[in-house]
Amino acid sequence: MIYKQKLEKHKYFKFKKLNFILFTFFILILGYSFSFFKEPKIEKKVVEVDKVAVSNTVEIEDSFSLKSLKDYIHSLNLKHPDIIIAQAIQETGHFKSNIFKENNNLFGMKKAYQRPTTCIAVNKGHAVYSDWKSSVLDYALWQSKYGNYSNKEDYFEYLKRCYAQDNNYINKLKLIIKK
Repeated sequence: MIYKQKLEKHKYFKFKKLNFILFTFFILILGYSFSFFKEPKIEKKVVEVDKVAVSNTVEIEDSFSLKSLKDYIHSLNLKHPDIIIAQAIQETGHFKSNIFKENNNLFGMKKAYQRPTTCIAVNKGHAVYSDWKSSVLDYALWQSKYGNYSNKEDYFEYLKRCYAQDNNYINKLKLIIKK
C-alpha cells in the first residue's frame, strides 16, 4: 500500500514537471512569435563625413566671442540683453579674468542653492560651468527667478540692491552700454 502511494505520488510529480516544461516551452514559442524576446532590428548606415568640416563646425559652435555671446543671449530671449552683455564684460574684465578662463563663469555667479543651476562645481568661491553657454543658461535661470523686470531702470535698481557688491556697478554698466 505504501509502495502504491509512493508510485502515485511519483507519477503526480512527474506529470507536474512535464506540464511545467511544456508550459514553459509554449510561452517561449509564443513570445518568440510575437517578438517579445527578439531584439529590434536596427538598420546601420555608414555615412561618410568630411572630418575637416565637422571639426570646424564644432569649433565655431563652442568657441567664445562677443558676437557668439550676443547671439546666444538673443536666442534665449533674455530680458535686457544689452545689460547682460555689459555685465559679462564688467564681471570678466573684458573676458580676461581667471574666473572666466578657469570656471567658464561670465557673470561672477556663485553656486545657487535656492534655484535650479547649471553649476557643476565651485572654484575660488565662484560657480564652475562646463562651458560658457552653461554660464549664460545659469544667468537665464537666475533672471527667471529673481530679475524678471520689464523696465530697464527697475532691472538696474534690482541689480544695484541684490547683485552688485560695487556701489558704482550700475554706472559702470551704463558706461559699457554707451560704448
